[in-house]
Amino acid sequence: MRILLDTHVFLWAIAGETSRISPKALRAILNPDNERLVSTVSLWEIAVKVCAGKLRVPCEISYFETHRERLAASWLSITPTHVLRVATLPSHHRDPFDHLLISQSLCEGIPLVTSDKTIRKYGLRTVW
Repeated sequence: MRILLDTHVFLWAIAGETSRISPKALRAILNPDNERLVSTVSLWEIAVKVCAGKLRVPCEISYFETHRERLAASWLSITPTHVLRVATLPSHHRDPFDHLLISQSLCEGIPLVTSDKTIRKYGLRTVW
């Protein structure tokens, strides 16, 4: 199964804060048969939060490449289809990063691993 990690789940996983991840989500992340994906949207969100002083992590690609490799994950690039699908989403909240992650999940037909209950209102498959 392919799974897409929400930004906070990716950050918790690379920080070793697995106690913050539900047992079901952790099993999905650790399952070697699953293909783990991390969106470039998450890198954008992290960079914005670092610039705003809301997050303290090294904003260097080598840092994230190392952790992506440790998770045996792949990057999911943003496509025009992902971006345009955002226009069809209802406005349950205003987070543009979540909107793009939701769009990617829907376009790719893969569940999003997230603790965000609001995201479930969009009708996509989630793991938590």
